[in-house]
Amino acid sequence: MTLFFFVFFLHLLIFVASNDQLGAIEPKNEIKVNNFSVFKYQDGRIQGIDAPEKLTDPQKTNILKLMNFNEQEIEKMDTQFKDLLLKDGGIKVDTVTTDKVHIYTDLNGKDHIVTDKNREEINKLRQEELKKSNGEVSPLGVNNGIYSGYGTSVYKGKTSNGVEYIYTYHNRFYFNERPNYTYLDTIGHSWQTNATPKNSTGEYYVQNLALRSDFGFKSIDQSSLTGTKAEVDLRALTGQHIGTLTTEVRIPVSDQGKTAAFASAYAHAHTNNLINMALGVAGITFGSQPGDKWG
Repeated sequence: MTLFFFVFFLHLLIFVASNDQLGAIEPKNEIKVNNFSVFKYQDGRIQGIDAPEKLTDPQKTNILKLMNFNEQEIEKMDTQFKDLLLKDGGIKVDTVTTDKVHIYTDLNGKDHIVTDKNREEINKLRQEELKKSNGEVSPLGVNNGIYSGYGTSVYKGKTSNGVEYIYTYHNRFYFNERPNYTYLDTIGHSWQTNATPKNSTGEYYVQNLALRSDFGFKSIDQSSLTGTKAEVDLRALTGQHIGTLTTEVRIPVSDQGKTAAFASAYAHAHTNNLINMALGVAGITFGSQPGDKWG
């Protein structure tokens, strides 16, 4: 069984000022943030920081707030993601999240919608399937890493010819410890037809105390005009497992004032069968392979 769902609905262009303001390439003013100089463009964007890793946590938090991130969003971010956003600069687009769903597909291919009410029951089912799998899965450790994920879109300005807006979409995943299952996972996002993708990058690393081990994605598939997906080769290592799929998209200036939809998803395989992920127009379809699927 496969499911369709929409995840993020992004009000991409509502905050945008006039075209004259958007054409500005010089900072409007200098802002002091805890004795650090930050430059803000006329359209609200913050100029990227050259070495964000040298900033203090309060400085990072205050600059991210200038970029339109709220405290709740900032609290979810690890240090590396904060640095990524600060280095890129821009201004966060206000979002409305709809139809978030967590699906658990058991070894028989049956889908279970995970809710707060049945979460404990589903966790017991997972543990039972770990024991029954007879080597099909790798039950190292009693507690599976807890997954969290979120997406965000940042406005970066206009193209040099002034006919398109530039947005960066980040799809972030995080396991607070090593997952029981370390096979090939899939991460992806898709968008409406008025958005044109230009480039996608990805990072995946394991953070164990002060030691960071970088692995990157196994592959990134940019063949679709309506989305990007990547394969994540999870490593059987102790620590936090963290990654981000980032895509730059461009939207015509003629669409100013309209809204645009994005969808994002993550599929965590419970066997060596990769979970299929089909990218539609601002929608994603999962295959029936066993595992946890979030969107």
